[in-house]
Order: sequence, then structure tokens, then C-alpha cells
Amino acid sequence: YQVIGVMPQNFSLVRDTSRLWIPKVFSELERSAESRGMHGYQAIGRLKDNVSIASARQELEALYQGYLDKNPERRTFAADTGESFGIVPVGVWVSDRSSGSMVLSVQGVTVLILFIGCLNVAGILLVRGQRRVQELTMRHALGASRLRIARQLVTETVLLFAFGGAVGLAASYWLIALLPAQIGFQDAFQLGGLPEINGGVFLLTLGLILLCGLVAGSIPAYVAAKGMQGNMLQTLNVGKASGGHRKALQNTFVIAQVALAFVLLVGTGVLVRNVEGLLTEGFGCEVEDRITVEVAMPKYRFGSDRTETRRQINPLKEEALKQIRALPGVQDATFTNRVPLSKNNPLKNGFKPDNYEPGPGEMVFAIWYQVDSAYFRTMGIPLLSGRTFESSDAWDSPAVVVVSETIADRYYSGRDPINETLRFWGVDCTIIGVVGDTLDV
Repeated sequence: YQVIGVMPQNFSLVRDTSRLWIPKVFSELERSAESRGMHGYQAIGRLKDNVSIASARQELEALYQGYLDKNPERRTFAADTGESFGIVPVGVWVSDRSSGSMVLSVQGVTVLILFIGCLNVAGILLVRGQRRVQELTMRHALGASRLRIARQLVTETVLLFAFGGAVGLAASYWLIALLPAQIGFQDAFQLGGLPEINGGVFLLTLGLILLCGLVAGSIPAYVAAKGMQGNMLQTLNVGKASGGHRKALQNTFVIAQVALAFVLLVGTGVLVRNVEGLLTEGFGCEVEDRITVEVAMPKYRFGSDRTETRRQINPLKEEALKQIRALPGVQDATFTNRVPLSKNNPLKNGFKPDNYEPGPGEMVFAIWYQVDSAYFRTMGIPLLSGRTFESSDAWDSPAVVVVSETIADRYYSGRDPINETLRFWGVDCTIIGVVGDTLDV
């Protein structure tokens, strides 16, 4: 191959391990009727300006129906297996935990911490302002208006926040350059590259600085303006008449500050716990003390058709499992074509549950796995009803399938799905078990 271009280092789409691209040229066999219905590829299109997802979906629907009209056998197959098509924004297609709930939770934590910081800064400025009451009152007596004094206090606060924002932006530049390579942060952003400090981020930061500075500075400015009302001689005599008023005001503000900070801290703790849960729990399977190894089986070594491939690979698989399970510290081992949370493209296919009629425009499809009898046990996926696979569930035995709790509830609601059937790849499969849901992308 001749190298014709170099992509940026942070370019990625679905798989961050992609580092080389070659043009796909479909062969005559792939273009033939024999390969019609092959679902080995997924298309990515770019919408024109002012074209919505809804209008694109309508156009695809017309193309799909025209395709079925020209190929009646595919219409029969689609009706038999539940084959359909879908269109979603590519960001949704490749989204995962980190681009969804995790990012929102982290942003929520950041906002609450910002509020706590603003509240504390406002408290410090209020105490400082109380100590400056004599100075500010004297300036007011010499002709400075309350508005001018309040503007000065707000300006001082905004400058303080501007300094903090500048330090924060500088730290962000440094952290974005340093952390991704250290903690694999790029895995959280499979589309569009890593976060960056651009013009939009700068303007947003500037807006937050101004907003927070105005809010935090308005409190001491208001208190100072209230303190300058009434008899100026009393105000200047800090130890007498105005002292009790200032102390009561300070106590009230401290109580309100502590109460509000407590609420914000509780909210921050909840969101932090949510992030921790997304990182360590809620996968539906065990992730601790599990190791995955990807093995490629090239066709030129293991046969070019399914029968020949199975004949050669199955003995290798059984021997590998036997030796891996014999290793010290290994409790169990399993084979699967894909693991949950994998960055590999999920295998999605339509299927047809018995006694279920899809609604208008509904797509009945699921991510599917090929696993062996030890998969659920090794991955710690709970069995809810029925049984999991056994060694007798082989290629030449009756077709059986294990479904997730979501599929059982959605398509077999109100009845036990065990021993029910669903049609997948044109084969009637008997449901033998229901397991807990696992998080996938």
C-alpha cells in the first residue's frame, strides 16, 4: 500500500486502536445476490445542512421499501426474522458510560463545588467588608456615593475571580496535556477526540467568572451599603451602637452559609457516589480480578467455511481452556466473541419473538454474544430463571438461547419466557434461561 495521508493523533471513531485505514472495495461475491443481507458493515453518512434525522429516516425508509420490492425474498426474510434498519446520530451510536451519565455527573459535581467555593468566598469577603465599614463610611461621608462604593467592592471581587479563573484555565491546559496518557482518559471519548480548551470554553469560563464575581461581590456590597445607613457617627463608633447589628447580621449569614454549604456538600457527595458507582458497579457483571485476552483466528489457518473452522478451532479452544484453568490462581475461564464494555463494535441483529407484534416504526434488535457454558459463571452474571448453557448445547443440537432480563420483560411481559421461542438468523431458538442485564455500548 502507498501511504497517502496522515491523520491527527487524537482522531478516533469507535475504536481508539485504529491506526491504519485502507479503502474498502467490495468484491463481486460481496455484491452478488448470495451475499445479500450480510450485516458485516455499518454505514456512516453526513447530513446536508438543514436536513434533520427525521427526514433522513423517511428517505431511508423509502429506499428500504424499494429494496424489499425488488427483492421479495428479503421481504419474507425480514418479516420472518425481524430485520429492519435504523438511523441515529453517530455520537449516540458510539456513546458509552463516560459520554452519558458519567460526564453529566462529573459536570454536576463541578457546578456544586463551584457554588460551594462562591459561597465561601462571599463569606470571606463579607467578613473583610465588615472590617472595612469604618473606611467605607468615611469615604461615604467625604462624598462617595453608595453605588460607587458598591461598584468598587464588586470590581474587587470580579478581579479576584478573574485571577482564579486564569489559574484554572492554565491548570486545565496542563491537565489535559498530561492526564490522558497517564490514565487512559481517551477511552472515555471514542468520538471527536479529547476535550480541549477552545474559544467556546474560554467564553463560557469568562461568563462564569463574571456571573460568580457579581453574585459573590453583591453580598458584601449590600451589607456595606446597609451598614452606611443611619447615623454616621454611630457607624464610625464600631464598639457601640452598630456593633450589635453587625454581629447579628454576621451570625445570620454564617448560619445560612453553613446550611447552604451542607446542602451543596450532600448533593456533591451523591453525585460523586454516582460516578464511583458508574466506575465500579452497575455493569451487571464482575469486573474485578477479570482478565480478557483477544485471540485472532485467521481463515487461512483455520478453514474458510463454518464447518471446517469449527472442526479446527473447537479442539484448540478446549485445550486452551483446560490449560488456562490449570494455572495457579485461576478460578475459571471462558470463551466469548465479545465481552461487555468492549470497545469492539457491538454485534446487533434483529430477531422475532413469538406472539409479539412490533409497534409502528419499532425496531426489534439486540446485541448478541456467542459464549460457552462457563461464560455466565466466569463473568458473574446472575441467572434469574431457567438454566444457562451446558456442554451438550452444541452446533448440532437443538438451537437454544439465553436472554437478558430486559428482553424477557419487554417481549414476554406477563408470561414466563422459558421454553418460549424467538427466531434469530432464520432459526427458531428455544429460550432456556434469563440472566441479568449487562452494560454495553
